[in-house]
Amino acid sequence: MIKKKILCIIPARGGSKSIKNKNLLKLGKYSLLEHAIFFAKKSKKFSNIILSSDSNKILNIGLKNKINVIKRLKKNSTDKSLVADAIHEILNFYKKKKIFFDVVVLLEPTCPFRKINHLKSCLKILINKKIDSIATFSNALLNPNRGWKIEKNIPTTFFKNVIPWKNKQSFDKAFQLNGSVYAFSTTNFKPTVKNLLFGKSFAFICNENEILIDIDNKKDYLISKLLFKNVKNN
Repeated sequence: MIKKKILCIIPARGGSKSIKNKNLLKLGKYSLLEHAIFFAKKSKKFSNIILSSDSNKILNIGLKNKINVIKRLKKNSTDKSLVADAIHEILNFYKKKKIFFDVVVLLEPTCPFRKINHLKSCLKILINKKIDSIATFSNALLNPNRGWKIEKNIPTTFFKNVIPWKNKQSFDKAFQLNGSVYAFSTTNFKPTVKNLLFGKSFAFICNENEILIDIDNKKDYLISKLLFKNVKNN
């Protein structure tokens, strides 16, 4: 694989509406944030690892683990803020110091079961195929053809003329982002780009039997704790 300068960004806001202090939830002895930091270090793929947060408590955890930190601007720290804007903020920070990176990898703390081989495969594809962006996907938990929109307690299908009771083989296979790995080349990551999948993009589809939970609510967290305990004991 062609040698590239790769920046790892771990985004970890202090606030979360779905579950309080989500990034600081514990799995075993360590927080989700620390698991992400340990993974980044263990992979040995990065020229630099940086933690982006609006929370001093979170930033101090990064400093304690000897990685670089940046205090995120308030405008990039709200519930409506896009993670892409926080990434632009970091790249601009380094640009002012005349430090440039070829590739950025985003590791969200909420995906604690990510695999190093997935990271390596994504980087290999991104660099060798000379694409702009790549992300990991898993089979969708719910096919969009079976989704419902409910307004004033009246259910309607999202798509017209869809019969949601058809068997799943009748629909095209659906996938969802699993939050494990996002990677992209900085070449075409212009300030106007707001998506993590842009330009010439690629999907890395994970094996359906692999455990890859993106923790978004208390139910996800409870399942993750059970799985983590099981993995540790086997």
